[in-house]
Amino acid sequence: MGLLTHALAVLPEPRLSARLPVLGKERESRRQVAVSQEDACQRGWNFFQSSCYTFNDPPPPYQKPWEEAREDCRRKISDLAVIDNDTEKGLIDGKIWVPSAAIRFWIGLRAEEGTWKWVDGSNLTQSSRIQQPPTNGLCVTSDKTNVWKAVNCSEKYTWLCKKKALSV
Repeated sequence: MGLLTHALAVLPEPRLSARLPVLGKERESRRQVAVSQEDACQRGWNFFQSSCYTFNDPPPPYQKPWEEAREDCRRKISDLAVIDNDTEKGLIDGKIWVPSAAIRFWIGLRAEEGTWKWVDGSNLTQSSRIQQPPTNGLCVTSDKTNVWKAVNCSEKYTWLCKKKALSV
């Protein structure tokens, strides 16, 4: 068999060879999506539904009241976590990055003028999530089982920060 005949024999069938560039692009696209989700959050942050989360779990002497926890999140270009939906609420319950030792932790919800308000300015829409009435001076903690509890904002707990993931 001559060299030209051999080369023609090993070339892919025309329909397949026309599809090869498309398959390569699809594979590259999938790889970029995987890389972009992996790189969407800084080291030490966890990605979920276009947001990044980090759990701050210092030992009890270094835990913070709500306002100081919020300041810490803001220094990290984030804020205390706003729990937007049941899927996100379930995330916190099921994620291993919330340490098992964390009894309660601050989320971005507090009482302002008789209303439960998130740090983004929105009102709590599902008031059934918290049993206590919104009284000034109360802020909300969660636990790994997603039980929310209003406590005095000056108490010290661990805290959960959230920010938008990087978009590529």
